[in-house]
Amino acid sequence: MSNTSTIYSRKKLEKVEKLLINTDLKIQDIAIDLGFNSISSLNQVFKRRFGQTPMSFRKSKL
Repeated sequence: MSNTSTIYSRKKLEKVEKLLINTDLKIQDIAIDLGFNSISSLNQVFKRRFGQTPMSFRKSKL
């Protein structure tokens, strides 16, 4: 993955993180809005970066 792709992916995941913390948007809607192919795709990438699924992350921040 190129540096540009890596930076873009990191920024995208940071946006997911902020949306999970600051909104009540459904995870499916976040995935679609940010251009992930599916919830599974978002889950896989998010878990690799944060060590937990988006749902678990959101619950831990409540």
